[in-house]
Amino acid sequence: MFVLPTTFMSVSHGIYQLLFLALLATAWRIYSNRFRHPLSHYPGPFFWTISRLPYAVTYAQGTLHRRVRQLHDVYGDVVRVAPDELSYRTEQAWKDIHGYSRNFPKDMRFYQTSKNKAPSVVIAPDGVHGRQKRAILRAFSERAMKSHEHLLRPFVDSLIQKLQHASTSTEGGAVDLTEWYNYIMFDFMAHELFGQSLGYLENGVNHPWVDMLFGSIKVWAFLSQSKYFPNLSWIIKTAVRLFCRDLLNHRSKKLGCIASKIPEGEGSDSSLPTFNSFLRANKGPHSTLSTEEVLSNHSFMMMAGSETTATLLSGCTFFLLKHPQVYKKLTSEIRNRFSSSTEMTFSSLANMAYLRAVLQEALRMYPPLPLGMPRVVPPGGAIISGQFVPEKTSVAVASWATYQSSSNFNTPQMFLPERWLDTGPGDNDVKGAMQPFSVGPRACPGKNAWSSKQQRLPPGPPALPVIGNLHQMPRRNRWRALQRWHKLYGPIISLRLGQRIAISLGTHKVARELLELRGNNYSSRPRFVVAGDYVSEGLHSILLPYGNQWRIHHRIHRDLLTNHRTQAYRYLQDIESKQIVYDMLKSSDFVGHFRRYTSSVMFTLAYGKRLESPGRHEIAEASKITENISLAADQAKNMIVEVYPVLDYIPRCFAPWKRIGARLHAQTVQFFEQQMLEGLRSPAWNWSKHIIARNETKDLSNKEIVYILGALYEAGSETTATVLQIFVLASVLHPECIGHAQLELDESVGNDRMPTFEDMPRLPYLNAFIKEVLRWRPIAPLGIPHAPSKIGEFMGYSIPEGATIFPNNWTLDLDDAVFRDPYAFKPERWLEDPNLPLSTFGFGRRACPGKQMAENSLYIAIARLIWGYNFHHAYENGLRVELDPWDMKEGVVSPPATFSAVLSVRSSVHQRLIELEWDSAEKDVNGILGQIESLMGSRAAAQKDSSA
Repeated sequence: MFVLPTTFMSVSHGIYQLLFLALLATAWRIYSNRFRHPLSHYPGPFFWTISRLPYAVTYAQGTLHRRVRQLHDVYGDVVRVAPDELSYRTEQAWKDIHGYSRNFPKDMRFYQTSKNKAPSVVIAPDGVHGRQKRAILRAFSERAMKSHEHLLRPFVDSLIQKLQHASTSTEGGAVDLTEWYNYIMFDFMAHELFGQSLGYLENGVNHPWVDMLFGSIKVWAFLSQSKYFPNLSWIIKTAVRLFCRDLLNHRSKKLGCIASKIPEGEGSDSSLPTFNSFLRANKGPHSTLSTEEVLSNHSFMMMAGSETTATLLSGCTFFLLKHPQVYKKLTSEIRNRFSSSTEMTFSSLANMAYLRAVLQEALRMYPPLPLGMPRVVPPGGAIISGQFVPEKTSVAVASWATYQSSSNFNTPQMFLPERWLDTGPGDNDVKGAMQPFSVGPRACPGKNAWSSKQQRLPPGPPALPVIGNLHQMPRRNRWRALQRWHKLYGPIISLRLGQRIAISLGTHKVARELLELRGNNYSSRPRFVVAGDYVSEGLHSILLPYGNQWRIHHRIHRDLLTNHRTQAYRYLQDIESKQIVYDMLKSSDFVGHFRRYTSSVMFTLAYGKRLESPGRHEIAEASKITENISLAADQAKNMIVEVYPVLDYIPRCFAPWKRIGARLHAQTVQFFEQQMLEGLRSPAWNWSKHIIARNETKDLSNKEIVYILGALYEAGSETTATVLQIFVLASVLHPECIGHAQLELDESVGNDRMPTFEDMPRLPYLNAFIKEVLRWRPIAPLGIPHAPSKIGEFMGYSIPEGATIFPNNWTLDLDDAVFRDPYAFKPERWLEDPNLPLSTFGFGRRACPGKQMAENSLYIAIARLIWGYNFHHAYENGLRVELDPWDMKEGVVSPPATFSAVLSVRSSVHQRLIELEWDSAEKDVNGILGQIESLMGSRAAAQKDSSA
């Protein structure tokens, strides 16, 4: 018998052991990736969560964007597409991953680095990136865009001629438009970058440079995935070098040729500046590119400015031909507008709403970059779309999957340009989810070229370079300056405030048409750097941009403020108003009593505790936080970043708003979280318990719920207290109006009981009095600003995307074209025309959801104060203290400047009844909230019965 040598058997046994250990290690790795990994709780297909291989193979095949979309359709808005990578398809993910004040570095495994020592703007580190981007942005300035227009026109004319010739010289007149789109874009970009075209259009054949670029894309697809497999990387790279030797050599020669030409400036025969001349311009050490950096960026810009545009044009043409009704409408718009092609300019074409809508929809349906550009979660982890993601995780927003999601767009597979029109069917689309140029500091520089309107903004005062109209804006009473400008320039005016464009609306008609009838585009918010990014970290309901996150907050607020709930809250308002008229017997500190009244109503509902005294620390702390935030946002050292957002890039040590914002954020969260926890421990029903129990809040962080509740308190306390101060001011200055209201109350109510909510319909003059208080002295003179989600057009003017649009409430409610003698306090005007407009509660979708509750708080307090008290001027040293109704404090909410007034009870009968009513009122907070819960239940049941 043949016997194997002992050494051979030993080697064989060792191999088996190694194989067994390898299998065991693989099995452990699979188990760990699937069940023990920090991302194990995120959904995803089994094989994708245990290995990078399915992702890499699908990517190399060029079908990853389709597969990722399928995975999102199965698993939802966030999918684990690799052991250490998450894919998103939400609007919020764009902001959380790419937004300003975020520090998610690029996942360098995905990007290819060049042998050239200088990185391009795509992969440059932060310090270098800022300098390179400033240089590149020069090529997209207003001056640069005008030169690009003149350079592009000959290429477009040549394309039209070549297409006409090709269509008549081929059988059936068919031409490959994709090729021709590549011809014009590569020719144009080559001329812009190198001073000479490639001869694509002239010869109608491919140029070796372009072949090299397209070949490089395919090679890059393999090389980018090789970095994810370090043990196999050398094999893949060796194979690429062997099979793509000619391509790599050709690329090296071309780059060397370009490098030799760049220092010479590549003199173009055109007298107009090109991209290259803008890049090479010496603008100082902080925005100048070296020759190596210019070389690095030339290849990137060549591809970014040509192939992507050609791809978009190809996709757009395809969808136009597939939808003849869209094609017909577009050609009709263009041909009716222009009699010849010479009339077509960047400016005139940018004004064509339907053309822009078609291009926007083509970008959604056929984005040139259908996949996300991955970032890495920084140390300490981060919250993305409301969920915590551990550090070192690769994260990306899958563009095409996001644009094709029914959670973002209605009928997402349908080519529907009308969804991008102000009055189109895209009412409920989450347009902020579409970001083809990305967002934040690393957004594509070419975004400026896409969104550049070069259009006529609304008129306004002349602006200076750099500062715009900042020098004309007074520190106080800015609304009065705007009122003067509206008289000069019309109902809609524009201002340049540093880098910002502000649009002021000066009539109710304009405000309603823009913010309500076109609310699908004008319901977002501008960026608030201090209050939004730092103080609230993007969680404040009032400051949220229009999108899914705002919709969640709004649904919660609206659910708490429905009609039947608001009716039940009257029980609490009845009790609190009895205390306010009782407290006024002991002290005329009406400001303190009003603040206690409104704060107690909101605290009781939100956190389950009454504030029985104006001296309660909760009132002082909440007011101090609100005041500090307002002061911080208005301080010059912090305000500068609001008008020059680019300053937000500077380090924290030089940015006081970052330090102040972090401190105020911590104070705000600490205070309101403590209130929420007390509410959750309360035995009675309250808003804290109600919100926590909702299904849609289970994925929200504790901090976000704190802000949802805090926004309710903020909106419902300070504003109502301010209106009540204005009420006292008007009452002292206009005793004849108080006399009229008291007469109505005496006739309808008498002096043997207090007015109640049931009396409201029988008190028309009192209701008119309250409306006039709201109009006569607007509590928020500049309103809460809106912002368009996309570029819009109104009254022939351009409304840039992201512009700050504010309804100038001061001008609106004191408009002499609507209100006769507007500065006079005349409640009678509301009896003559009850449908007069009022700006107090905002416009459109961002209007205050608590309007009815606020009106109830105002009615019951004002009715009982007028019923029980007379209002007088205060006297000091025997002299009457005169009041100025127009002397106001500065802020978003602007109460009257501190003033004195005296409230005296009308009679001993009134005083006795006030005391009896308060003595018999329910004071136990649990009893009050129990009664409210009971009332809500009975009213809900009654509504259900009536609907049945």
